[in-house]
Amino acid sequence: MTGQKICQSCAMPLTEASLFGTNADGSFTVRFSYPEDEWVYGFILSFGMYAKVITPPHIREIIRERLKKTLAFYE
Repeated sequence: MTGQKICQSCAMPLTEASLFGTNADGSFTVRFSYPEDEWVYGFILSFGMYAKVITPPHIREIIRERLKKTLAFYE
């Protein structure tokens, strides 16, 4: 199970996910269960700055590392 915090406009394509509740800042918390693979990482990364992985910690770290490598292309 992965938890993500996303902006309201990004929530529309997540009809398959278990949504959640609105957070105080207007974002949503989304929970979904998919096999962990490259597709899931790409799916999470497709939300760009509008998503934050809350759990599990190892996926949060994978996403963080991939974003650092991407940022390095622009430095």
